[in-house]
Amino acid sequence: MDLFPDTDESQIIDAAADFLRQEWPSERLHGLIGFEFSSDGRTSFADLGWFGIALPEDQGGVGMTAVEEVLFHREMGRYLGPFGVLAIGLAARVAAAAGLPGLRDELIAGRHAVALAVPAGFDAPQEKWRLFEFVGAGFALRIEPEGAALLSLSGIETVPVPCLDKSVPMALADLRNADVVAQISGPDIARRARLGAAAQLSGIADAVTQRINEYAKVRETFGRAIGSYQAVRHEIANMAVRSEVARAQLYYAAISERDGRDDAALQIDAAKLLANEAAVENCDWNIQLHGGIATTAEHDAHFFFKRARLMALLFGGDHLLKQRIREAQVAE
Repeated sequence: MDLFPDTDESQIIDAAADFLRQEWPSERLHGLIGFEFSSDGRTSFADLGWFGIALPEDQGGVGMTAVEEVLFHREMGRYLGPFGVLAIGLAARVAAAAGLPGLRDELIAGRHAVALAVPAGFDAPQEKWRLFEFVGAGFALRIEPEGAALLSLSGIETVPVPCLDKSVPMALADLRNADVVAQISGPDIARRARLGAAAQLSGIADAVTQRINEYAKVRETFGRAIGSYQAVRHEIANMAVRSEVARAQLYYAAISERDGRDDAALQIDAAKLLANEAAVENCDWNIQLHGGIATTAEHDAHFFFKRARLMALLFGGDHLLKQRIREAQVAE
């Protein structure tokens, strides 16, 4: 199995990187005030077909596969692209599978914002859900291990609460009375969600490794570049290893999903677990190796760390993924 992108796949990477570098560079987050993923922002993604990249052409998509989708989301992580992109793409898949072509096409065209609904957890009432990217959202996407539902947020009260990642508006809401717009069964959406999140985490891990590697070449102490010190260069090497391991497993998982392998779910779980570890650990070391400057609001390091921590908790944290991997059956 060839894990290196071919010419066509490299073009996907370059196109996504060029688009995000020009329109959504991570530096934009320093000047961010309020919600950034407006209708114009969604249209910029929709015009290039990113929301429907892995949907068949006869369903309004671009007709590519899970592999190309992963390549795109890896660049999304590298540039800390808008959080809501993943939810809209998944919602379009739900609408397509539920036989709602009108809604599917509207989502692919970026006409609706979609909030990601996640159980609120121990620090909130049981009936409450966290809605990520809730501002302006007409729908909420709820993903279960064996199904997914698209819920209408019309008439649903949302209570804004702080999110670790300040670029992601979050609210609490009671969704018990929300109308179900589309509902499907099966693990497909949950797998694609984990795969997309793993891809973004892998991109984050790679981005911070590249940044500290470049910084270590020019930052000097006692007349020497800090990269010449063993304590620094060894940790950068460890970051590079974690990033490469996560990338390789991510690509293997995407190919397994594309080819319908029996162990695709296991490979995706492993990809998410390794990406969780690579992104969080690398972001931590990126801050430590940059030194005091990385603890300031003016530096990008905290943006990557916060997004990594958030994405690592979604669609399967480390404990759940390890349990699933232990219980899984490996395909021959």
